[in-house]
Amino acid sequence: MLYGGWEIAGPAKWPEWVIIGAMTGPGAKKHQPKAEWVADIVAQCKAAGVPVFMKESLVPVVGEGNMLRQRPQGNMAYQHRECLGG
Repeated sequence: MLYGGWEIAGPAKWPEWVIIGAMTGPGAKKHQPKAEWVADIVAQCKAAGVPVFMKESLVPVVGEGNMLRQRPQGNMAYQHRECLGG
């Protein structure tokens, strides 16, 4: 769980894909990410060429128009899951 900024130093440490979501369930309203935290993660990923997928739980935080649904290119496992509705 992330309650603040996020930074990865060095290209060797970057993940293949970043999935961002907000807390859901009991007590979730008290623990929502700040829009600027999400924007910072997205900016760092964009600079590093890492795709970002935002879960539906972020719509109230960033707005529907700012949602990203990027996926890694060329990975059959991700493409297969998408075809199955995953």
